[in-house]
Amino acid sequence: MRLASLRRLYHEKRAALTEEELADIRERGRLNMRKLRAQNPEKYRKTEAQKRRWMEKARLYAQEYRIKNAAEIRARQEALSEDDKAKWRAHRDAQTRGYRAKKALLQPKPKHIVPERNVKRNATRTQQRKKDELHNMKSLLQTRINRAGKAYKQALEANAADQAIIYEAKIRLAVAEVDRYEFNLENGIKIRHSASREFIQLAQEARDMSESAAYLHDNRHSEVDHSSSDPEDDFDIHMDLRDDGCVQSDCSANHFGDFADDSFDGDDDAIQQPDVEMSVM
Repeated sequence: MRLASLRRLYHEKRAALTEEELADIRERGRLNMRKLRAQNPEKYRKTEAQKRRWMEKARLYAQEYRIKNAAEIRARQEALSEDDKAKWRAHRDAQTRGYRAKKALLQPKPKHIVPERNVKRNATRTQQRKKDELHNMKSLLQTRINRAGKAYKQALEANAADQAIIYEAKIRLAVAEVDRYEFNLENGIKIRHSASREFIQLAQEARDMSESAAYLHDNRHSEVDHSSSDPEDDFDIHMDLRDDGCVQSDCSANHFGDFADDSFDGDDDAIQQPDVEMSVM
């Protein structure tokens, strides 16, 4: 009880002091400690082992204190003002940086030593890659496989119920693996990972669909219905064809505007009216 009373009185007196008075007390304490160490160096000299033991003891004491008085510490921190909280955070961060810097000096991490055989192997592989003319294409195909595989894995994890997304990602992976497999076959490269039969079938289906879509895009006007009996409809069809690259000599109906002029006031017989029906191809 007496010790607790003395501690309480000490903290009360300390709380009543100003910052200048506290700084003066700390400075006098440092000077007195230096004087004592100079007078009796053997008594106050600590070895590295003693310092480590003392620091470990202090760490365990602080940990035990925080566990036992967690509620009191939390209440004391919540009662602080915003400025005091900011000061405390800055002090804690600076203290942590100091601890880490000191630990890095006292307990440095051992330098990673690369074995000599690994150095020789890496140099040999670097030279092989420089001499290989197909290295860039190999790297490109492998990168596509890696990205497609990662996308397929993410689709399985995030969209387990959406089979369409999973199927699309699986097709991408299949096409990437089949492309590398065929490239290796064409160039006589040793095949370590051959594409499965399922992936070959999926890639072929994807290519067939792509070729069909390209064919329909290139021949989108090839199946135009010319059975219309209305000459104006046929004329519109020819105009559309010319916009898409129709040869001028094959689209004579498109010159209708060059011959017909509504502002002409002369003889109507002088105007050569084109025969719309003849322009229908």
